[in-house]
Amino acid sequence: MPLPPWSVLDAGTRMVAGASIAAALVLLVGGIVDTWSGNTEFLVLGLLAAIVAAAAAWASASPRVVAAIPVPLEIVATLAASIVAVLGTWRLIEVLFDFDELDRYGGVVGLLLTAALAILGLAGTWFALRRDDTTMSALRSTDRSARLALGGLAVVLVGWAIMLASYWTMHAAAVTLTLITIGAAVVLLAGRGLPAIAAWIGVVAAALVVLLAIDQWGQLARFSEGRFDIGVSDLLPFAIYVVGVLLVLAGGVLTGMAAMPRTPTAPATPAPPAPPAAS
Repeated sequence: MPLPPWSVLDAGTRMVAGASIAAALVLLVGGIVDTWSGNTEFLVLGLLAAIVAAAAAWASASPRVVAAIPVPLEIVATLAASIVAVLGTWRLIEVLFDFDELDRYGGVVGLLLTAALAILGLAGTWFALRRDDTTMSALRSTDRSARLALGGLAVVLVGWAIMLASYWTMHAAAVTLTLITIGAAVVLLAGRGLPAIAAWIGVVAAALVVLLAIDQWGQLARFSEGRFDIGVSDLLPFAIYVVGVLLVLAGGVLTGMAAMPRTPTAPATPAPPAPPAAS
């Protein structure tokens, strides 16, 4: 189905699509100048998310496309843009805390491209949310599962910010951050824009992150062997990260269980009438 021309798009749609297209170009240029060296997962996931955000925002202006896709395109654009924002911002955290080895990240050009990616991702998310009343409403929800999903995502992001400020890199974080962002968003929107049963997708995403966390702990143990002893400064941020994942997992299970069909209880058989008393 052909997309509508750029000239007919409203200002909000242009801002989301424009920021996402610009983010994709930044990622491509960064790949050419070797800014994302050793971070193929980061480049692929960020580029895919930026393309999806731009396409979803643009396609949302076509009634035919909207009618053919069961998931609201505003939600898709918000989720994809938020992935770009998370990957770009947390990559910037990594670079800033490894500033003395800036050449590893493409030098000053790499720093500028990373900062631009973070800004474009955050801008795209902001403009997408302004068009996405469903997600904005879900963000304000006081439902327990929604609070668990959002709180868990925030805790994971804090844990990884601390980890990236030490010796962890986006090579380990990119897939994890993408999956947990998807998982938390799906749990948040399950029953509030998405079918409630979709919460199990969030559960699967969080469960995959748990498996990644186990593997990452093994990597840390192997990396530290003969170099340093794993101490509180290493254990605490990793524990924060794991707790956040478990919170998202719990929120997904609560929503998913509530959406499961329940077997109706058979009505109780009435007791037979008592025999008449003997006169």
